[in-house]
Amino acid sequence: MKVVACMLTRNAETYGRLDLAKDCARSLGKEADELIVLDNGSTDRTRDWVAKIGGTLYDPEDGVTTCGRGMNVLGTAGAARGDIVVLTSDDMYWRPGWRQLVEQFWSHADDHVRILCGLLECDYPWSSPVGTYSAGGVQGLVRPSVPGSGWTFRSRDWPDIGPVSEAYGHDDVPTCTRLVAQGKTLVAIDIADHRGEELSTWGNKSQQWARPLDLTGRPVTSI
Repeated sequence: MKVVACMLTRNAETYGRLDLAKDCARSLGKEADELIVLDNGSTDRTRDWVAKIGGTLYDPEDGVTTCGRGMNVLGTAGAARGDIVVLTSDDMYWRPGWRQLVEQFWSHADDHVRILCGLLECDYPWSSPVGTYSAGGVQGLVRPSVPGSGWTFRSRDWPDIGPVSEAYGHDDVPTCTRLVAQGKTLVAIDIADHRGEELSTWGNKSQQWARPLDLTGRPVTSI
C-alpha cells in the first residue's frame, strides 16, 4: 500500500507558521512513501523554502489561491500517485506511528467510509460525534464534519470526495455535509496535533465555538 502525504502551505512565514510547516513536512516524510508539498501562491519567502525541498510552486492563472483550490490540486495529485492520500495543512504535526494506524484502518474499512481524519478536534456545533466506528482494530468517532487539515482517504474515493468548494473559507464543511447526505461515513482519530490553530492564514476564528470533547453521558452508538 503506497501512502502519499500532501501538505498545503501559503504565506507560512508571514503568519508565523514556517517552523510549523517544516515540522509538519518532517513528521510526514519520515513515514510516507512520498511527500508532496504545494505552495499555494505565496507572496513571501515560504516559496523559497518549498522550492528548496523540491516542492511545487503553484501560481494559478485565475488567481484563485483559496484553501479549497489547493486541496483540489493536491487531492488530485496524491490520488494519481498512491493508494492512500494524507491531505494536510502546514500546521499539523503527525505523531510517530501515524502511518501504521492509517494503513490498518484503510485495509479493513467498509466501502461507505470516505474520510479518516487524523485530527480529533474539539466539539463544534457542526461536528458533534454521532457514533463510533472501528476498522482493523482502529476505533474512531463518527462525525458529520471532519477538518480538512487532516484528511486521509483511499485514492479511489477522491472522485467522490472532490472537488471541494473553492470559496474563501468554505471547503471542508460543505464537502463533509454533501458526503454525509449521500450516506457516507466520516471518522476521526487522534494521531495528529493542530499546532497552528491560532495562526490561521485566512482568519479562521472557529475556535471561539469550540467546546471540550466530552462523551460522558452522550448516546454515541456504534455504526
